[in-house]
Amino acid sequence: MAVTSLIKHITDAGSGSADRPAAAAARKAKREDPPSSANGRRGGGQGRDGHQQRRGAPRDRDTASALSVVRIGARGSQILLDGRVARGSGVVLSNVPIIQDKVYWEVRVLKVGRILVGVSRELVGDYLENLAADGDGRGAGGFGDGVMSWARAFGVQGGIPVAPDDVISCTFDQSDIPTRLAFRLNGKALDSATISGVKGEVRPAVGIAEGACVEVNFDPSHCRHLGACVGGGFSCLMVSRLLYGGNG
Repeated sequence: MAVTSLIKHITDAGSGSADRPAAAAARKAKREDPPSSANGRRGGGQGRDGHQQRRGAPRDRDTASALSVVRIGARGSQILLDGRVARGSGVVLSNVPIIQDKVYWEVRVLKVGRILVGVSRELVGDYLENLAADGDGRGAGGFGDGVMSWARAFGVQGGIPVAPDDVISCTFDQSDIPTRLAFRLNGKALDSATISGVKGEVRPAVGIAEGACVEVNFDPSHCRHLGACVGGGFSCLMVSRLLYGGNG
């Protein structure tokens, strides 16, 4: 019996030695093979490890970049927008408020109609749909009412005459009191059109109706007459870093 037990022990020991390399290889393969995307730890974008964070970083940068671009934001329901070009009927606002002391932007006339150009507090509802009676602060219930928004009228219905391809330049100066909203047409100052005493946080705004079509330009590369106002300390509309979490 002792001899038989000794032979069995030696046989079992040999068998175990033969299995060790295979077992070690299996353990190594398991360590190197990441869990499938179905388990949500890696590959599925739902885990907490570095893989998910690296994939998420570009999306974060894209979001910040989108928010840092000045463009048309809120608009009336009847406005048709194609990039910087607006047509239809209603009001368009910039997506950010004016934070600088002195700001410049332009509106290029593509098709003459009724055009109101100015600044506005953040409008909602009917204020994005309707234009005030004359755009000179005396018409209630719409853009250019002199209470929530301030504007000058161009084009039809007694507005300052314009033609296709004319450029309406706007400057807003809140470096002193009273604030001043001034206008130029093709680079020439329209002194009599200046509006004083705009109150509150405002943003560039344009109202159109009666077939008007305009191109709204905030970027200096699209502005034709910025050079005439740079000497006065004006620059194009910018985004505050606080609005999109920038840190410089």
